[in-house]
Amino acid sequence: MGFGDRMGQVKRLIAGAFMVNGITNIMSYAAPLLYYTFQQPQDLRRKYGAQWAVVTGASSGIGAAFTERLAQQGINVVVVALDDKVLEEFAAKIKSKYPQIQFRIVPTNLGRFPGQGADDYMEPIKKATEDINVQIVVNNAGYVVLDGMHTAPLQKMMDNVECMVNSYVRITDYFYKKMVEKKTGGAIFMTSSQGAFFPSPLSTVYSGAKAFVGAYAHGLNVE
Repeated sequence: MGFGDRMGQVKRLIAGAFMVNGITNIMSYAAPLLYYTFQQPQDLRRKYGAQWAVVTGASSGIGAAFTERLAQQGINVVVVALDDKVLEEFAAKIKSKYPQIQFRIVPTNLGRFPGQGADDYMEPIKKATEDINVQIVVNNAGYVVLDGMHTAPLQKMMDNVECMVNSYVRITDYFYKKMVEKKTGGAIFMTSSQGAFFPSPLSTVYSGAKAFVGAYAHGLNVE
């Protein structure tokens, strides 16, 4: 076999390896999507006997969808989100749509590091939940900072980390220990992203934070 034939064989082997890898990646992404498309949603109220949930970033997007699904299952919700018109409009809408469900609205900014001219966002969350047993926690708050690391102000990036990493740990720590202490059981959800698996120039903190969330959630699941 000549050199050219050997190189051709090597190229075919490499191409085949890439093809297998590509198919495996696609299937690993598509299989869970197909499974959950046809799977009935878990009834968290029935499964855990849950009466109350906390959802962060709850006024729009995935957080709003979580809040509505929980309300449909008869679970009261502590709605944590930025103090803005979006929250005001969402609160009015959700209360009107589900009058039989209790909603406690907590306007606060999870993206401000406590102690640097900002109040501790945990305080209003603790106050809103001091007389209830929270058994469902949805850590969902997050946002993308589109900027290069060489131009973005450090505080802007640290606020992003506070929202999408530190707040997840602090909120999980508080309610997880409460569940264990009271032996109530429950579930903690965390919103990650496909961005966790790919380099994301100009949004490096976002993808790094989502990678952390995925690893953190998997570790807690084993615990």
